[in-house]
Formats: sequence, C-alpha cells, structure tokens
Amino acid sequence: MQLRPHHCITVPAVIAGVSYLLLAAVGLAGWPGEVGSSGMMFCEASSSGIIKQPANSWSNLGFTFAGLWVGFAAWQHFARGGDRVETNRFRNRIFYPTLYATVAAFVGPGSMALHASTTTWGGMIDLMSMFFWAVFALVYGLTRAFELDDVRFKVTYLLVLAVVTALYLGVSGVGGGTPIFGVLVVLYAISEAWIFFRRPDLTADRRFLLGGVALFLIAFSIWLPSRTGGPLCDPHSLLQGHAIWHLLNAAAMVAFFLFYDSERRVASTAA
Repeated sequence: MQLRPHHCITVPAVIAGVSYLLLAAVGLAGWPGEVGSSGMMFCEASSSGIIKQPANSWSNLGFTFAGLWVGFAAWQHFARGGDRVETNRFRNRIFYPTLYATVAAFVGPGSMALHASTTTWGGMIDLMSMFFWAVFALVYGLTRAFELDDVRFKVTYLLVLAVVTALYLGVSGVGGGTPIFGVLVVLYAISEAWIFFRRPDLTADRRFLLGGVALFLIAFSIWLPSRTGGPLCDPHSLLQGHAIWHLLNAAAMVAFFLFYDSERRVASTAA
C-alpha cells in the first residue's frame, strides 16, 4: 500500500482507537486473567472499579496525544508537498513519521493494559509497547549512523524486535523487561554519540534531543522513589509519581520527534 499524507495521522489514530476499544471490552468483561505483581510495583492502590489504577491509567492518554500530535505535524508537512531533495527521512518519506507516531500512540493503550487491569498479560503488553518505541529509536539511530536504506531499516527493526521479544519471554521472563528496555536506551544513546562524533555531515537542533533526555531523566528521578514503598509513594493519592512519569515521557517523545525532524545534511568543507 502506498502511504498518503493523511496516513501519518489516520494510522496511529486507528491503531490507538481500536486498542482502547478492545481494552474497554475486556475491562467490561471483568479483566479475565491472573492478577500480576508488576502492576503492584507502581504504588497506586487497586480500586474496585473497572479502572484499577485511575491516575496511572488515564495519564497514558499523554502518549496517545503525543503520537497523534506527531502524526498531525507530519501530515501537515507532507500535505504541503514534503521535501523533495532533503535527505531527512522524517521529511521526505511518509513511512518513518507514520511509524514513529504509531508506536508512540500505542504506548498509551499498551501501558493502560497494565494499570487498568493489573494483570500479568497487561504487564506484557505494557512492556511490548515500550519495546516498539525503543527499538524504533535505536534502529533509526543506526540507520542515520550507517546510512541504511529503507529495506535494511525495516529488516533490522523486525530482527531487533524479535530478539528483544525472545529475550523478554524466553530468557528473562515477564519480570525481566525493564532491564532490557534500559539496554535499548543505552544502545540508542551510543548511536547518537556515534552520529555526533563520526557524522559531522549531519546537523540537527540538539536542544530537542537534550530536552528529551532531560525529560526522561527527570521522569526517572520521580519514578524511582514513587514505586511501592518508596518515599514519594502514597497509594491513595490522585497525584501519582508513575503518572507523572507517563506524562513527562510523552513530552519526551515529542521532543525526540522534533529533533529527528530538524536534522539536515551539511555540505562537506573538504577541498
């Protein structure tokens, strides 16, 4: 299927919308499945309603809004004709911003699957949605670092995602997803450092990159002491540190998009 400009917004909207509707249907059925321990790690007490952890659940809408904003911005760009010469894939190929917007938007229902249900399967969907986004960031970094073509990007993305999924399900088990996500983040940081030092022909507004990193670090500094038993944990408060983690990371996703969108190739000054 040939992608059109409107797919930048319609694809993430449909994926997220269908996912939320499926969650609603399963929730109305009483969240069948085993209650897991992972949902209890994030402080908020489980309520008797359909949405077990309201603050931690509804804050996930931030991810979906972030993905839809990215999709809307990309749609507007390509509706005006896009960039015919620019080598930035986010500005001359509809596929990349569409995929980025989709994986960002899907983190919303993915994470809500855990916090609304507190089930073991919800925790698995939560981590897989995080992997979809983190693997994109890593592979897109490698693509820019080593000039991979579109086919190699897609193959590498699927291969890395398959390896990560196998490690998560086969080796680490359900509880091992957080360290794997951490490794993906570190590898992504290495890919950006490689581009900075080894690809002087690529320039971008790195204030957006630094802003995204700062938001992530601030979110992490709130997330850690807000876990169950932590000094910032109040299980019955509507102000949950993990909910703030969600919202700050959603903002970070937008910042990373703006960083990718700002990248340009500069002419060589070599004689």
